[in-house]
Amino acid sequence: MRTEQLEQQWLKISADVPENGLNSIRISSSCIPELYLGIDRDGDRNLILSVPKDFKLSFRTIVKENLSIDFFADSHHIVLKLIHQPFSDLFNDLILSLYSKIEKMSTPGEYIQEFIKAFHRWNGFFSGRSSQTLSDEVVKGLFGEMIVLRHELEGSETILTNKILESWKGPYDATHDFENDLNCTEVKTMEYTKTKVRISSEFQLENVPDKTLRLCVVSLRNDDQNGKTISDLIISVRERIYQHGGDLSIFITALSRKGFFGSVQNKYDHLKFTPLRMTLYDCVGELFPKLTPKNLDEGISEVMYSILLSKLEPYKISEHALAWK
Repeated sequence: MRTEQLEQQWLKISADVPENGLNSIRISSSCIPELYLGIDRDGDRNLILSVPKDFKLSFRTIVKENLSIDFFADSHHIVLKLIHQPFSDLFNDLILSLYSKIEKMSTPGEYIQEFIKAFHRWNGFFSGRSSQTLSDEVVKGLFGEMIVLRHELEGSETILTNKILESWKGPYDATHDFENDLNCTEVKTMEYTKTKVRISSEFQLENVPDKTLRLCVVSLRNDDQNGKTISDLIISVRERIYQHGGDLSIFITALSRKGFFGSVQNKYDHLKFTPLRMTLYDCVGELFPKLTPKNLDEGISEVMYSILLSKLEPYKISEHALAWK
């Protein structure tokens, strides 16, 4: 199931909505729970789950700013409703994420609980769109981080998808852009013609006890003609999450920290990049050229400095050409 397929189904049922009630269509015959898309007389989109007649459900209606959930006892349906259409793209993401979780569930208690949990898990994303505007450099940095995220997803087993998504810490302004139980990775995104990499803090390349520390340099070209936007990259990462059966809400949560809600990301589409190369360096060794709290004199702080890439050759772990697929 993809966004394009959902939009085709929305289009089918939007043309002939009755004055009372709604027009609906089953989302997929392969989905074991009876899950429907519906459009009501006001043009609002609804996600509808059929509840077995013999299943006892005690439920309180919840109405939020842009999303509501209700149980209609007479027809035995739970209805999750999008109240404001500007969030329709995000509503599709919610539907696809939920669909991937419950598609094969046959126990009513399990898929009903997951349906209700989806409302609570996603509601915060519908509470408003961020007014912050990111600088071009911040957008470029996020582009590089997501290139690394996409690369990690492509080269891993599907069972690790959610752990990889959870390891992305960049949007949370953490010390390192990626961190898991074993590794920390700092990502630097730079124009391919540059010969130096900029380090913005004495903490960015500080060793973490019992973990490896890597510097990942993503080289790209500013390319107004044939480059990819951050919107393109978000779609690409999202597709890989769908393919691997991952939890899309982890990715959406990270994006939301930087204000990337659906169509809002389009305001950055004037920035286009062609990713060229990803190079990984081992930063743990004492001889690696870096400044950290350990080797700074007392009283020195808030350090920013540059490292010549030519001096990092002895510490290179790997290098990959990047091709957009």
